[in-house]
Amino acid sequence: MTDQKDKRSESHEKKSKGVEEQSLPEVNFSSFIMSLVSSALVHLGQLDNPVDKTVQKDLALAKQTIDLLMILETKTTGNLT
Repeated sequence: MTDQKDKRSESHEKKSKGVEEQSLPEVNFSSFIMSLVSSALVHLGQLDNPVDKTVQKDLALAKQTIDLLMILETKTTGNLT
């Protein structure tokens, strides 16, 4: 069992190093919202899936993402500059 933990730990370290080497955009509230919007559009079939470039519709996931955006809108009303 310890060998499995060691392998998972090594795999996680390699993935973490890979992320550090990439230049990623800054994560802020606006980019977070845009990420959710993009996700909703992919689930609605309005944008290609960025991984495999196919159009996929999953209305349940789209609804969940849109509901999350609505919750964020309600909770942040008057709290954003």
